[in-house]
Amino acid sequence: MKAETASLSIEKAGLHCSIQDLGRRGWLHLGVSVGGVADEHAARWANALVANSADSPVLQLCMANFKLRAHSDCVVAVCGAEYDIKAGGRNEQNWSRFNLAAGEQLSLSPARSGLYSYVAFAGGLQKLAPSLGSYAMNEREGLGHKQGKALTKGDLLFIQRKQQRQSRSSVHPSAQARYDTALALRFIPNFDWQQLNPAQQQEFLQSEWRIGAQSNQMGLRLEGQKLELAQRPRLSAPLSPGCIQLPPEGQPIVLMKQHQSIGGYPLLGCVYRCDLEALGQRRPGQKLHFKLGNIEMAQASYQRWLGQWNPN
Repeated sequence: MKAETASLSIEKAGLHCSIQDLGRRGWLHLGVSVGGVADEHAARWANALVANSADSPVLQLCMANFKLRAHSDCVVAVCGAEYDIKAGGRNEQNWSRFNLAAGEQLSLSPARSGLYSYVAFAGGLQKLAPSLGSYAMNEREGLGHKQGKALTKGDLLFIQRKQQRQSRSSVHPSAQARYDTALALRFIPNFDWQQLNPAQQQEFLQSEWRIGAQSNQMGLRLEGQKLELAQRPRLSAPLSPGCIQLPPEGQPIVLMKQHQSIGGYPLLGCVYRCDLEALGQRRPGQKLHFKLGNIEMAQASYQRWLGQWNPN
């Protein structure tokens, strides 16, 4: 039987509502950032709850204050930042799956903690054209649905209504992330780490860093004890999400998923990928510290992290 396409309409879009997937990989050499969801952990769980593939496009809501109207019955999952969630006036739990009937409204309050929430629909979002192999919206690069511009009131979305086998209805509490706690960022040291003397290295590791107000999806600017590192002429080098740059003012920058492709600042290291997902949910003013790791530990940590969705 042919799957039926149903529509949804946005009645209140909030701060920056967009369609995202796991990103646009393989284009950094041409200056195109990876982009995609800011928090892959929450986005993967939202898709898993409605039996979609991990890379299915989802709605990414920033700080919420969001309302959507269903024009036919659908199954929805919401995971991520802490909101009050209502479906047809009923209170629903975060990190869970629920039904939304035709004519009913889905609403999310302003966020109490965290930044981003992910809304996935059983059958997935339809009638989207990929850009460079991804559905991720990126306004700076003009890629994705609506040339990357944020979704607004009145925009229509389409889903494919079809029967899918769904198992769990909610995420186990142990896998539900908290975004209101101090964060430890594990990192793999880079060659410039050795340019810091042992006292500076200890200072970097023991310092409490605060996320600055000038942070964005390109990078999070940290505020704390200034680090002095002799600046020397250098060629610009390729960058990746999680790189820790040290600009001349001595306040580190952690690059996020919409970062530039090359840069000339010293690189102290690179944050573990699974820790970068948690960092994506932190707000300006929140605190963190760094923890020294290595590539073997990073790889093992990533495999354990992926094991939440691929237990075999």
